[in-house]
Amino acid sequence: MRVQKMSIALKSKPASFITALIAICFVINLIGPVSAFGQQPIDEVNPMIGTTGPSVYDYGGMIPGVATPFGMTHWTAMTRENKISVYSYNHSDKTIQGFLGTHQPAIWMGDYGYVSLMPSVGELHASRKLPFGHQGEVSAPNYYAVTMDDGGKPLKAEITATTRAGFLKFTFPASRAAHIVSLPAVPRNSEASSRSIRRSRRSLATTLTECLKSWGRHFPTSKVIS
Repeated sequence: MRVQKMSIALKSKPASFITALIAICFVINLIGPVSAFGQQPIDEVNPMIGTTGPSVYDYGGMIPGVATPFGMTHWTAMTRENKISVYSYNHSDKTIQGFLGTHQPAIWMGDYGYVSLMPSVGELHASRKLPFGHQGEVSAPNYYAVTMDDGGKPLKAEITATTRAGFLKFTFPASRAAHIVSLPAVPRNSEASSRSIRRSRRSLATTLTECLKSWGRHFPTSKVIS
């Protein structure tokens, strides 16, 4: 009886109402599922999953990398030097020593030829670590941001990416001197290189001497000149 009443009720509706209802369902299907808060599927992804564990070598072996689907490079904060069995980011670390694009496909494989960028203010140092807290960290597949503590002053870093490139933005606190130090990977028995910071053009010029003589070699050791 209920089924019969329902069919009678549907038949009593005008054709224009049914057509409009079908059109609305078609438009919603094209737009995709949208929650009451306007979230998209990417908003449900947590890149921090797998970035920590009970010990240095016993954890998920993941990084909060920023990349497009099937992107060539993953861009991430560097809390430790990545090598075989060690990824460049671990959630338990308290300092950041750089930001880099990595091709390390898995934790049990190393990386080579990478170059890290590290912002800082005040006196120039070739190697520097800045403390940070996870409350000042934002991590998503398409965006990463962190606020570090540089001598009591906030220094913010932001990362996003395309298929083959990364975009990094550093927001410096008020200071007489601000730097972006670029350091390549440092293997054993490496040769020297030189670099200079051209202040007038605000660009970083690097000259690597006798590097990459054969495929798969690391970049040589670098020296920062202010």
